[in-house]
Amino acid sequence: MGTEKLQVLIDDNLQKCFEPGSVDAIVFQNDNYQVRSNIHSTTYPADRSKYYVEIGPASDSDLEKLTFESAIVQLVSWLRQECEYVVASCEFEDYIVAQTGWNWTIENPLPPR
Repeated sequence: MGTEKLQVLIDDNLQKCFEPGSVDAIVFQNDNYQVRSNIHSTTYPADRSKYYVEIGPASDSDLEKLTFESAIVQLVSWLRQECEYVVASCEFEDYIVAQTGWNWTIENPLPPR
């Protein structure tokens, strides 16, 4: 999957989680990607990811914090069904874990199956 295809997937599913125009999301290729790192290594997940997505409220959005966080949980849950390995790196990672049952830690680097 390339950057463009992932951007389309993200954009399509943002519409299911957020009001149109309320968030901005951009997919980037990860310049720190470690090709030789595998999913079972203890390397920080950002170094194992080919891509990352920055998502935030649009500049003119009045999106409430809890609404934003809840919608991100929905998006992460959907992405985890579609992609092999999805990790959320944000200020509300504990909320992600509470709602989805997992997020990367050194002690628990792999998602439950």
